[in-house]
Amino acid sequence: MRIQTSFSLKRTMDDGTTGVMVIDEAKKELTLSERDAAIEEIAARLGVRAERGRRFAELTSLRVGGAIDWVISPVTEEQAATVVYELEQAGIAWRALGSGSNVLADDADHHYVVVSLKELKGEAHFDGDRVSVSAGYSLPRLCIDTGRRGLSGIEGLGGIPGTVGGALWMNAGA
Repeated sequence: MRIQTSFSLKRTMDDGTTGVMVIDEAKKELTLSERDAAIEEIAARLGVRAERGRRFAELTSLRVGGAIDWVISPVTEEQAATVVYELEQAGIAWRALGSGSNVLADDADHHYVVVSLKELKGEAHFDGDRVSVSAGYSLPRLCIDTGRRGLSGIEGLGGIPGTVGGALWMNAGA
């Protein structure tokens, strides 16, 4: 069996340059031991924490959900982008997770990698009335940061214990 992967990922580096990576090639299906070895190698090489056997119930505000094969927790945007790129290159299934608020996960086992964005470190970058933050940036923190600068319009999101990426994905506040 072969897996066909095709996607593009835009990355902005610390120096402000951007690049687009496009992957479109057939991948062989990995055995579980090959997959696990690849995940361990990727995590070790990138210096990110990788844990086995965590449960969604530990990672979500609703406290439900079964076992996850792997949870990888990058702390920088560059690490997160590289983890996703390398998992895709290896043909390894993955899902992103912010702070896990309002995520309802099945109690069954989840046979993929969860890339947890909860520990992403980053600052808000202001340019006049515009602000840029990472997907893992806390919504309450963003509301406080923008309010301190006299910006308004997102106050209603301040009570959501989630991240910017999760709010965008779930269309929070709509």
